[in-house]
Amino acid sequence: MDITLVNLPAKRFRYTSLGVLPPLGVAYLASALLEGGHNVDIIDIPASDLSLEDFRRLIRHKKSRIYGISSTLFGFQDVINFSEAIKGEVPGALIVLGGLCTVLPAEDILKNIPAVDIVIPGEGEEPLRQLCEIVSCDGDLKEAKGIFFRGGGGALCYSGKTQRQKSDYFPAYSLLDMKKYYLHPPFGVSFPVASMETSRGCPFGCRFCCLSKSYRPREIERVIEEMAYLKQNYGVNEIYFVDHTFTISAERISALCREIIKRGIKIVWSCKTRVDLVSGDLLRRMRKAGCYMISYGVESGSEKILKNLNKGISVKDIENTMSLTRKYGIRSVAYMIVGSPGETRETIKESLALIKRIKPDYVLYNALAPDPGSELFSDAVNNKIVEKDFFKNAVFSGEDKDWPLYSTPEFSSSDVEFWVKKGTREFYFNIPYVFRSLARIRSMNELKIILRGARILLSDIFFGKDKYLIN
Repeated sequence: MDITLVNLPAKRFRYTSLGVLPPLGVAYLASALLEGGHNVDIIDIPASDLSLEDFRRLIRHKKSRIYGISSTLFGFQDVINFSEAIKGEVPGALIVLGGLCTVLPAEDILKNIPAVDIVIPGEGEEPLRQLCEIVSCDGDLKEAKGIFFRGGGGALCYSGKTQRQKSDYFPAYSLLDMKKYYLHPPFGVSFPVASMETSRGCPFGCRFCCLSKSYRPREIERVIEEMAYLKQNYGVNEIYFVDHTFTISAERISALCREIIKRGIKIVWSCKTRVDLVSGDLLRRMRKAGCYMISYGVESGSEKILKNLNKGISVKDIENTMSLTRKYGIRSVAYMIVGSPGETRETIKESLALIKRIKPDYVLYNALAPDPGSELFSDAVNNKIVEKDFFKNAVFSGEDKDWPLYSTPEFSSSDVEFWVKKGTREFYFNIPYVFRSLARIRSMNELKIILRGARILLSDIFFGKDKYLIN
């Protein structure tokens, strides 16, 4: 059976426009379907820079039985437009919606987007595989577990949860044009680039996060094989590991590093993790195996705020880890949150002072915009900071709306935006930092990355207002 998977643009983050990552989620879905013997295509809208009319022309000349659309919560207007385009060109096709957008109730999605036939929340490989097998045999949709769909009279039907199948196939890289992908600054020092996932889930309890706490790592051998495959088939020189917390198991990552070194895989790479999940020995191994940058969730320089966020780390942990990271020659990115519960001018000044002490190579200040499903979102609703149905009302209205910030009478949205810009400006736009950055440049590509990053910083700080948009 012919199936087309469509990746829509992500619309939230300031740096999205400066980088385009391979759509790993869609590519994993494609692998599951290829394994089932189906014919699969991927249309990556952002990578190919396709307009809605371009998309219409594509599907007009190659029609599929099922179209799977992947979107974030912030791209529902695109979901509406592209699903309606599919129905207009291929009236008998089934449209399946998945991705982060399914954090909203499936009933609301199906009610507000008539062109969408089926919603698959969460991880979609097994539900979509079952669905496609059943559709190809003209079976009953109720037999496919893990899907929401319209039954008789338009009533919502749910087929029940599906069990996760233990499979470890690679994403279907062969269906992607790997030359089109690049990383946003400060990443992407060695083209061609790729992204990889070595685990899913995160067992920690940060209050702003809505990720699954079920941690599921892949076998190290398969990770190594995938790295070698990317190097051999696409000449990849840099990999961005998208795991939410890469070093949950120090033993596992040490084993990965040993194998990278043993097999002579010449790829530089970067990752994200917590400051309490690395040691000097692990950092030394990671650097030797090609790690050149680590992004840390620092969040705040205030012990009070760290406790309010349930981070489980201390300011001392942050200082020690940043010092060790610098010692072993790895660059660092500090992710900072502005506007957390209990935030005041005093606590944010503690954060700015911490950044001056730890001297990360890069810092990214973000306003706290609680994700639906997180503990802090529930807290914001209970405290009437955010309306309970804000997202449902906003995403289906077709209007651009500001992403709701966690603000209080003591620390307003205006305060949050002011300190995000002030922190960013103080860090980047000072002469010592500029000279340090120029001294780090080792290639023309790194110079281009710095200039691209500077462009968006200037735009954010001096020429425009940061927006946190739903669409």
